[in-house]
Amino acid sequence: MDDNDALLYPLVDPTSSEDGTNTEFKTAMQNMQIDSVFDIVSMSPEDFANALALHSAADAQQIYDNAVACAHMINRLYYEQQVSSDDVIQRNRRNADSEQASVPITYQSLFKENWDQFCHEGNIAANNSPAAYLRALYRFSLELEKSSTHSDKITLEQRRPDIPALMLDAQSTFVERPMLSIVNDTLKTHIQQHLDKTNNKKTVQEVLASEHYPLQLPYDLHHHKCLLALGDDKPALGEFNYRVSLELPFSGVNSTYGGTSRTRAESQKLLSGLSPEQQKLLTAPYGDDVAWNAYGSENYHLLWSVNSFQELTGLTGDQIEQLLAYGKYFPNESIHNLWSARHLYGCLYINRKSDGKVFAADQKFYNLNTHRLDRMLRMIRLHRWTDISFAELDTLTTNVDLSAPGIHHGMNSNMLRALGVYHYMNKRFSIKPEEFASLYHNMPTYSCGDRESLFDQVFSKTKPSTSPLIENNGKDIDIDAPESLATLHFLKAGLDSSVTQDDFLLIARQSKKHLTSFKHDLSSASAIYRQARIAQMFGLSPSECTDLARLLGGEAFCKSLVTGTIKAESSSESDIFDVLMAMDWAVDWLKQNNYSVKQWCRLLDKTQDELALNPTLEDQIKTVQNSPHDTDEKKVFLVQKLLHDVAALSREQVPCAMKLAETSEVAIFDEMTPQTFVSGKKPRLFASALRATEAIQALLISNASLLKLLNNPAWLAHGNYGTLTPHTLYLLDRFSTCTHHHVQAETRLLNYLEQANGQSDAVAINNSNTSLAELLNWTIEEVGTLTADLPHQRARSMEEVDWVIRCKKCCEETGLSVNNLKLAASLNTEKPTADWKTVGEALIAAHF
Repeated sequence: MDDNDALLYPLVDPTSSEDGTNTEFKTAMQNMQIDSVFDIVSMSPEDFANALALHSAADAQQIYDNAVACAHMINRLYYEQQVSSDDVIQRNRRNADSEQASVPITYQSLFKENWDQFCHEGNIAANNSPAAYLRALYRFSLELEKSSTHSDKITLEQRRPDIPALMLDAQSTFVERPMLSIVNDTLKTHIQQHLDKTNNKKTVQEVLASEHYPLQLPYDLHHHKCLLALGDDKPALGEFNYRVSLELPFSGVNSTYGGTSRTRAESQKLLSGLSPEQQKLLTAPYGDDVAWNAYGSENYHLLWSVNSFQELTGLTGDQIEQLLAYGKYFPNESIHNLWSARHLYGCLYINRKSDGKVFAADQKFYNLNTHRLDRMLRMIRLHRWTDISFAELDTLTTNVDLSAPGIHHGMNSNMLRALGVYHYMNKRFSIKPEEFASLYHNMPTYSCGDRESLFDQVFSKTKPSTSPLIENNGKDIDIDAPESLATLHFLKAGLDSSVTQDDFLLIARQSKKHLTSFKHDLSSASAIYRQARIAQMFGLSPSECTDLARLLGGEAFCKSLVTGTIKAESSSESDIFDVLMAMDWAVDWLKQNNYSVKQWCRLLDKTQDELALNPTLEDQIKTVQNSPHDTDEKKVFLVQKLLHDVAALSREQVPCAMKLAETSEVAIFDEMTPQTFVSGKKPRLFASALRATEAIQALLISNASLLKLLNNPAWLAHGNYGTLTPHTLYLLDRFSTCTHHHVQAETRLLNYLEQANGQSDAVAINNSNTSLAELLNWTIEEVGTLTADLPHQRARSMEEVDWVIRCKKCCEETGLSVNNLKLAASLNTEKPTADWKTVGEALIAAHF
């Protein structure tokens, strides 16, 4: 230790021995086996203080600080020696060869001193480092604050209370941090301080999600995470229920596609993109305390003040005119309007139930009360959340009230459903707000500003000087009467050019059939537009659209296309929103699988059986009648030959066609006998067999597999009879698709279905789930989690296998596990925050 005495001694003066208990510092160091300052700094300050206290009463902190300073000094001297050689002669000696070399003349090349090795300019210890710059900038900011005499200055400590305690290390200096992260942390710190002062036990996120002021709130972080992670290329919140619905629109007229009525309503509301608290805020009952909540005072001078309202909402004068539809945004009435008294167009929601329209003049509101203020604030929030103009929002909102039965005076569940389905259809088909609003009530005949009313956009394209609707206002429209030709021509001229005369007549007859009255009025014109616009949105002709609606939901769906009526909130029946969602799925599936809507509907339309018989086919039937047929075998042969000649049906396919058509060759022949055959009319059973034949030929399934499925219809779905229905054809197509894209062999899938419909003990159930997991290349855990919700804890039919496949696809698209997918499909406004948090975090983790 003698060599290092010169360094250790100055750390502290020799300790006093007045009490006779302390030793000299040198003795203490020897006892502690410390030979240099580097031994001291290798220990933590606490460890050194504890060890020194056993041998000496010296000031451990002072000794430690002096040792650190000395060690830094030695370290600095070492680096200086490393980068600056003592050999001055060597450094200054010139070399003839080096003079000839093309070397840049720099400090480094002249003096051979690599000072970057001593302290790089980016090093945190450098006096020109970012850390040094930040420290200098911070001090300069404090000096500027002290020099200011302004009484309302916001200090740096108030804005960034984290800076004084910020540790200047490599992480805080060199790692880039998004500005948004800094803002969030700063805001969170201030909010948390307020919560601590008020003894509020909620978390910051819970407070942001539940508070209503300022108007940027409520903000639900977990809901926002879901929206960000799903984006535009994945199923949206609200779509999950439809994607993983066991029953589909082809399941039958009473299909529960999307779940129960309540479940469908919740899913449609989630499609709006609004968080649970935002939905609750919009549909909450009106309160008389709105002024106090908004302004913190019940001073009615604040309520009437335009300046106070602008400070509260951030709206400009022009935006207030848009909100209240006055000034340059005062409603413009269509020149052809005689029916609608909606002179409050653009602000009907705000001004309802009161006399006089709200407007502003001289920085003061007139005709304003607390209920109207409440509706104004709700409309502003909704405008910001949806980015839909005030006038269009007003139409979307008020049309819901006018379409649904009962009396309504505010935003309700049906309004949120309308927003959700609109948002979904707008995303898929770019339909505009007022066009969508006209799908469930009358077209608007007013507009604001420079816009043209939707009615004029559609029915006044040629700018006629007169309108048959106006001239015959209130009179019935007789489709077959000559005096109605001008009216029908006027209405057809407003529709898309692809609408044929036959299509238009179908629309008109459907309107006459389902409307209370078909007159020269706005509701009748709107019904014509509604049917044509829905067909156009789905890329169908009106006749295809009507046929598909009838196939999915019978005459009730067709009536919804005409009337656009919205059901009461307590009703379990399907309404226009349910019809649109079902048709969207059906059209999308048919296009993806290369089926035309016309072909699909023709296969399943029994009215096709009643069409007139063409002469060629009638001659062929008469040939069969005149052939020997004294035995059933001969009858079978004659019918099979006829089906082969007419529809190219092979003998191997005949049993499948008979099963699908619910008939037999003998029954078909007996219907063709001279005693029962009607000339010019197609035999009903034979026509059904022809449709079944066409369906079989469109399926890519072997005859043996098809017959086995039709003989075991429970393998298709519970309650299925293996007959020609949309559900049967869909499941047969899914069997074909599954064998081609997943299982790679029909026999493997058939063997699985046979196994799944066998024994029902726990071992058999587990074996079935294991087999299905192998077939679909999925894990047994995920399959088992899904099938646990099925009645038999395993997929026993093609319907249930298809459901598992669709769930698997949804998991792959979103990155969710099965448990989280099920949780996402169950989300609604009543679900606890923990469920939203779980789904949001899972989606974010999968996305990034």
